[in-house]
Amino acid sequence: MEYLSGNGIENMIQELLWSYRQLFLPDVDSDNTSAADYAKYARESEQAWSALDAAFRHRREFNQAMLQDMSEGALEKVQDKLVEWTREITWPKGDEGAPDGVWQSTAKTAEECCEKTSVFMQDRYWPFTKIIRLASRHHPSLRRLVG
Repeated sequence: MEYLSGNGIENMIQELLWSYRQLFLPDVDSDNTSAADYAKYARESEQAWSALDAAFRHRREFNQAMLQDMSEGALEKVQDKLVEWTREITWPKGDEGAPDGVWQSTAKTAEECCEKTSVFMQDRYWPFTKIIRLASRHHPSLRRLVG
């Protein structure tokens, strides 16, 4: 499993904040923006909110008003706070020796595999999970890759 770390998380936070906040910019409203653009901004904002909410809903201070603050310096302040919170994420332990941003583990059964990888699809982790790869020694096409 690969997950974002360091600059990757910071870039993701910047992207999500922009996508969320663009709908609330002063010049973006249904009167000044084409219907197609407004629908696009609304969709992107909703998707960004979904990811941000999953990652940070456990924080008491986190809410939509915080993200919508358009006062001077607010964007940087919010971005810095979210990045700070991501640094406090405790990633699950995998096999020793895996590089930062990579989690590896071995499972003996499909159930054990699901149990181990399911954590990366839960709140707090999934917005920063890049890819989950599974390999099986019993599947003929994968045997040569892992065996």
